[in-house]
Amino acid sequence: MIVTLGKLKDGLKRITLNQAQELTADVIMDDINILTTKANEFKRGENPDGSTIGEYSSSEMGQEYRLFKMQINPLAGGTVDLTLTGALRDGLTTEYLGKGLYIIFSQDNKWEELKAKYGSQISLIKEEDWLFLQKQVYAPQLN
Repeated sequence: MIVTLGKLKDGLKRITLNQAQELTADVIMDDINILTTKANEFKRGENPDGSTIGEYSSSEMGQEYRLFKMQINPLAGGTVDLTLTGALRDGLTTEYLGKGLYIIFSQDNKWEELKAKYGSQISLIKEEDWLFLQKQVYAPQLN
């Protein structure tokens, strides 16, 4: 079936903004790419703004732990990476807040403690990653 621009325009006229947001939410909520992208940020020890999640204590114990973490995950370069057991990553999920807003969180029992310690921005995703997902993954599915 060939879809003309006119037919597409007519179809879009019948869909409300709320319906479009709900359809988009369904696509995003079922997508593993957004969770993988967030898990990779954690592994690199990055906040969505590109800053580091945190630094380990300068105490002897903190530096020993930093060296331990560097051995098991060199991608973070010795900064906090939120990847020790994998439970945080495995518990990642996306929540639709309505009106086109989403957050990512983990169902792991350490999530609230980590969010309090490192900031609520760990629930967000890098803007360039979000734009890429919208253009390259979600838009084609919605079309």
